[in-house]
Amino acid sequence: MKNAPQLITKDESFLAPQCPIADGIQHALQCTVWLDEHGYIQDSDGSVEHMFGYWFEELKEQHISLLLPALAHAQLLTQDRINPILHFRCHCSIPFRGVSANGHEDKYIVFMNLLSYQLGPRLSMTIRDHVA
Repeated sequence: MKNAPQLITKDESFLAPQCPIADGIQHALQCTVWLDEHGYIQDSDGSVEHMFGYWFEELKEQHISLLLPALAHAQLLTQDRINPILHFRCHCSIPFRGVSANGHEDKYIVFMNLLSYQLGPRLSMTIRDHVA
């Protein structure tokens, strides 16, 4: 097996692409919140505290517009489906303005999924830091 091709190389540069877009995606912050059908936060992962500066206890039962003001008067569900305008905006990665606990504003990309539970529909909303 002296002349067998070496499949493992010591050069591992292929593991870390030198692409600014890939680098930005790797460092993007994201969190997930779960909302009831009216937009009130029911649960979240721990990242929401880091991204927005609120403890989960402060967010529970608060409207999502606390984090994303544009959703203050938006109807999130239409006929048991995600509002088509919001769905389109999320699909196209059009940023939403977000506000943290200290008043800092930033742009966020939002992904929404509708989940069905015995207690009614829930929206899973992943909020990702906008990487320009």
